[in-house]
Amino acid sequence: MQMIRNIGDVMNPETIYEKWRQDRSRFEPSADFAARVMQSVKASPEPSGHSPGRFQSQGLLRMSVCAAAVLAALFRVVELFSLFSAGNLEN
Repeated sequence: MQMIRNIGDVMNPETIYEKWRQDRSRFEPSADFAARVMQSVKASPEPSGHSPGRFQSQGLLRMSVCAAAVLAALFRVVELFSLFSAGNLEN
């Protein structure tokens, strides 16, 4: 382990990173590390996935909310135009 020789090195991020990198590079993984990881991955259960019905209902809900938002926006536009047209009739 290296000793910090200069107090300025304590606050220098490059020096701290280099020390960390050198310390980490000293360790060698075991020879069968990759094989053990792959065996662990293969042994883990498959994700259950999502049922198609769930996505379909979420899509239907999203479409309904968007349709309601479009109708509300159209109503506001019609309401705005009716203010101008009603004002012309009264004058």
